[in-house]
Amino acid sequence: MKIIQTSSLLMLLLTFNACQPPRPCEDAVVCETYLHRYGVPLDPEDWSNRGRDGQVIETRKNGVVVTKSYESGILHGECTYTFPHRDVIEKREIYEQGSLCQEYDCYINGSPKRQLNHHSESSYTVNEWYESGAPKFNESYENQLLISGEYYNTANHVESTVENQNGTRTFYNDYGVLISKDSIENGVLVSRTYFHPNGTPSVVEPYVNGIIEGERRTYLYGGEPSTIETWTNNQQQGVTYQYEHGEKVAEMPYVNGCKHGVERRYRDGSILVQEFTWVKGQRQGPCYSYIGDVQTTDWYFGDRIVNKATYDVLRSQ
Repeated sequence: MKIIQTSSLLMLLLTFNACQPPRPCEDAVVCETYLHRYGVPLDPEDWSNRGRDGQVIETRKNGVVVTKSYESGILHGECTYTFPHRDVIEKREIYEQGSLCQEYDCYINGSPKRQLNHHSESSYTVNEWYESGAPKFNESYENQLLISGEYYNTANHVESTVENQNGTRTFYNDYGVLISKDSIENGVLVSRTYFHPNGTPSVVEPYVNGIIEGERRTYLYGGEPSTIETWTNNQQQGVTYQYEHGEKVAEMPYVNGCKHGVERRYRDGSILVQEFTWVKGQRQGPCYSYIGDVQTTDWYFGDRIVNKATYDVLRSQ
């Protein structure tokens, strides 16, 4: 009887899933037009029988119109992507017999934003521009290593350079606001500094093999330290120290990016005032508060405050 019931349930689930409409895909193609190389519209079968030369124009659900050029069924020439629900080209790709040679990204006003040139399987160059049209940077790569680069401000002045795989890479947003500066050694990123809008550092983080590894520091808007963190394999680990007005206010333990262990909070940099117990990112266990000679205890489970009896019951389950 149990086998019959299980089989019936399985069939019901399969029937239910089969009856569900597919989830909408924003880049799903809703309309396609096939053009012969001379611009004559063809139906798909005729276009294929005539050698698949020409263009295929796709209109997608998200409003993007994609025009792909083919030669004998292989991408060859220019392929374009419009902005959603606009006629303005957002991206261009240039192919040579199926191989991607160049990529162009544009601003909404049509001016160039980014150009990537593939010179070989291991070599490429990147150029970017501000929305005003002024150059932002140009870079050369070989085997994923940054070989050289020049980085400009909106006044077209060189702010930093990378030469022979070493130097500083400066990033601005599209309107010329400083975002970050990278230290490059032997063609790879070794540290990155982010900045507040007033130009003071907000974050300084170390990198090893493209991931955050080591001591990461954050700063307040005025330049005072905010936290000193330890990161391993792109995750926060160990004890994080938090500061306010130059004084330590907390020691927070992390395991695999989540608070885990006993967090301690301080007054005047050294006087212990609170202790929280964390389990995998949630307060769980006793919270001790120290006011003068008085100690109080609150109990948490699943990040919610409960009484001691409820805590004991939940913990035992």
